[in-house]
Amino acid sequence: MLKKALKRTTLLLMALIVLAGIVFWTPDKSRVELENVYGSPKNSYLTALGVKIYYQDTGPAKNSIPILFLHGFGSSSHTWDVWAKDLSSEYRVISVDLPGFGLTGEDPSGIYTDQRSVEVIEAFLKELQIPKVVLVGNSMGGKFAWQFAAQYPDQASKLVLISPDGYASPGIEYGKKTEISAIANLYR
Repeated sequence: MLKKALKRTTLLLMALIVLAGIVFWTPDKSRVELENVYGSPKNSYLTALGVKIYYQDTGPAKNSIPILFLHGFGSSSHTWDVWAKDLSSEYRVISVDLPGFGLTGEDPSGIYTDQRSVEVIEAFLKELQIPKVVLVGNSMGGKFAWQFAAQYPDQASKLVLISPDGYASPGIEYGKKTEISAIANLYR
């Protein structure tokens, strides 16, 4: 009797999970849909080291050194929208979607090391013909900002770090593309 009740309960639970999956399924939006939601006249794309980088460039291009915002893991360039709005009345403000995030998408090279990210940032600035920037980075973006400043000190005017990521944590392998399990795809 208990086995039958347990079996019925298990089947009912599985049926509810499948039903919930069907009802709450949210497929990924296309790039066009996302650009319509997040788009504005300040959006641009630029290719650096083979990566098609999405970025926003606002404010006057006066003699001041531009501010480059680098977002954290799980974020995008839009993290900085309020900051950019407030600062762009006086400064040129650039925020990017780093490779693997936001509208920039994947790095076609498949290389996701810190060094590769720093090189892409440097190539991005060269494409924009910006010799020197104020770097502002949060979390992962903070890590890339300080690594950039250390590697290219002549190109970093100032450095603002907001809870920057540091060195690798035990048991976490950095610089490797994250493998997503099949079951994780059901979370959408």
